[in-house]
Amino acid sequence: MQSRNQKIDKNEVLKFGTPRFLKKVNGRLFSLLSGGAANNNYAHWLWDCISKFFLIKKFYKIKKSDFFYLPSIKYNFQIETLKFIGVQKKQLIDASKLKHIQAKKIICTSHVSNFAPEKIPSWNLFYLRKLFLSKIKKKKIFNSKFFIDRGELKNINYNNIYKSKNLRILLNENEIKKFLLDKGFSFINLNNLNFYEQINLFYYAKVIVGLYGAGLANLVFCRKNTKVIEILTKEASNEYLRISKFIKLKHIQIRLKTKFKSDIIQNGLMYLKINRLNKVLKNFIK
Repeated sequence: MQSRNQKIDKNEVLKFGTPRFLKKVNGRLFSLLSGGAANNNYAHWLWDCISKFFLIKKFYKIKKSDFFYLPSIKYNFQIETLKFIGVQKKQLIDASKLKHIQAKKIICTSHVSNFAPEKIPSWNLFYLRKLFLSKIKKKKIFNSKFFIDRGELKNINYNNIYKSKNLRILLNENEIKKFLLDKGFSFINLNNLNFYEQINLFYYAKVIVGLYGAGLANLVFCRKNTKVIEILTKEASNEYLRISKFIKLKHIQIRLKTKFKSDIIQNGLMYLKINRLNKVLKNFIK
């Protein structure tokens, strides 16, 4: 879903100033801020923040005296990816803690996909692929056929299921798991894996089944012709299908009507009939 920036006359900081304490930075500051989604979303962190290093390094030589202004550095995937890049901890400034910054020189880039992830540019994806695949020791440590287990079925309010309409859940997920288990699939919750393990999981994958979600950003690390079955609402966008087209994966979507209308177009309570999934598997995986 595309975000839209407010007009400048709606900016309260420009009108009234900021109550935040001023942090003065003695050096050059590169801003990697890119909207709220990158604060805690794995996909947007890769697409919107890490890819900005490519643009910065294309025009500037990074020095040890430089600083990087980031939306957040409190999640493991953020720390791990920054470590891969080689940025030192002392160069990082967490915008979730310090919101008022002054530096000798501040350098920003535009949003790499203009706030429209379904239009993510190819250079972004190939940069991420080259950056990380070239630096890890590839090792097959998981089953090559797996279902992405988001672990959210437990969050449903069964006393009033309508209250759960904004979750993204397959109501018959347990039935789907049992069916896939019989087909040789394993179930993997990506939250339980570190960044290195996620790259290896997708690099060695042969068949991936999962709900639309940030974890599918890892499709960028897959090898050519990997098979992907993405389950999503009828209204959700196509950023993961776009990744597959660039990386040359075999990607099919199963779009489902939600039980209730959700306030978030990519979310909702869905039901996937086993015979429909079985038909896709038979036709798609030969």
